[in-house]
Amino acid sequence: MFRQNFFFYEITKIGRLFWLVVFLCVTVSAQSELQLDKAFESEIKKDEAQIFKINAKSGDFIRVVVWQKNADVSLKFFSPKDEKIIEVDNSDSTEEPERISFIAADAGEFRVEVKGLKTWKIPSNYEIKLEFLRPSDNKDTSRIEAEKLYNQAILIWFSGQTDSKNSAVKAFEKSLPLFQSAQDRFGEAFVFYYLGLLYIGLNDVQKSLENLAKSAQIFREIKAFPQLAQSLSNEAAVHYKLDNPKKSEKLCFGAV
Repeated sequence: MFRQNFFFYEITKIGRLFWLVVFLCVTVSAQSELQLDKAFESEIKKDEAQIFKINAKSGDFIRVVVWQKNADVSLKFFSPKDEKIIEVDNSDSTEEPERISFIAADAGEFRVEVKGLKTWKIPSNYEIKLEFLRPSDNKDTSRIEAEKLYNQAILIWFSGQTDSKNSAVKAFEKSLPLFQSAQDRFGEAFVFYYLGLLYIGLNDVQKSLENLAKSAQIFREIKAFPQLAQSLSNEAAVHYKLDNPKKSEKLCFGAV
């Protein structure tokens, strides 16, 4: 009797282990191929990794954008040789996407890994999109360098190191002409936005207002209205601190 129960227990345990392995393979290794300019929405759990593949030619410019709707995620980009090329985790905001831009050195199948870091509510979803897949040009080189400096600025800012705010300002300011050269107005607007926030922390109110106003102007021109509202709200908060309630109130109405 004991042997029969033991045998049944072992079979059950092996069966459970088998389905656990299957489950892990599905949630971690299942792959979907990204199609150019087609958004793909998915739910994700904390610590779960989802894989997407992109077939590219040598010299192609690849740009992937992820909007974090109800989940904060990080991105990793792997070459056809399974070498990690880029890792990005800049924002947990629903208003700013995670972005990866790269020029393929080799032809083949590239992989994007999206990993869930934290979730806000159900459904804990995000949206991923292959924004560009085409032969690269000179603007793409500027865009890639701009994003590198932008990513460095974010990391420096939140590092907690001495003088991190001033160092982040320098990195953002270096990225600005590169975004402008690439005609990436969305990236340019976010540089002005973050400079505005940094100058608040550095107690330079005038520069803060100048940069926030520039970011709001660009967001308005490119019709990025949620980002415009965010920028105007921060500009209003600065005016409120300056005891300028009328200006603050006017900006708040513009943010609604």
